[in-house]
Amino acid sequence: MPAVIVQLARPSNTNPQGVIAQGDYEEADGKIILMKYNGQLLPLERRRRYSQELKNGEQPHVIAKRLTLEYSASLNNRPFSGPINYPPLTVA
Repeated sequence: MPAVIVQLARPSNTNPQGVIAQGDYEEADGKIILMKYNGQLLPLERRRRYSQELKNGEQPHVIAKRLTLEYSASLNNRPFSGPINYPPLTVA
């Protein structure tokens, strides 16, 4: 099952790590179905919303990236939606 990673926020001075969203997708019967990054299917209602039939010439990975961006934007409480806070480095 192919993975897809999209950038939600670029690295900056206030957020040096940036923010990404990761997911998996499956291509079946000419349709792209977005999945969670661990390969689990989305709940049925979201699965219907975040799937799309491929039209002639469309690239599956490009469609999966767009669906991942849309899905990430729809989540209110994303557990990994912010920067990673590392402890300060110290010299021993």
